[in-house]
Amino acid sequence: MKSLNIKADYELILTEDCFLLLEKLENGNGKIVFWSSLFAITDLQLNKCNKLTSINFYDEENNSEFQLKLKVDNILLFRDSLVKKMRALKVKLESQKLIKGQNQ
Repeated sequence: MKSLNIKADYELILTEDCFLLLEKLENGNGKIVFWSSLFAITDLQLNKCNKLTSINFYDEENNSEFQLKLKVDNILLFRDSLVKKMRALKVKLESQKLIKGQNQ
């Protein structure tokens, strides 16, 4: 699995069906660093304490997965926005929360 760890100043944009990551340039413009269809997201993990997210994308061209790790200031709003857009596209979402003492 390939991984991209971002440490510079970037802007994340969610469109109706696409995920864009833009690098902010000094002249005020942006450069596309990464983009993907929302259909390609295979997994999303959040760490609310550290405001970190790990998103796995399926790369159809190379038949592999790609992982993107980001620090998002308003991580809950990000998650809710992403889930809302994916539901609008009729993407099946699954999540399971394990409770102490419960076996999967």
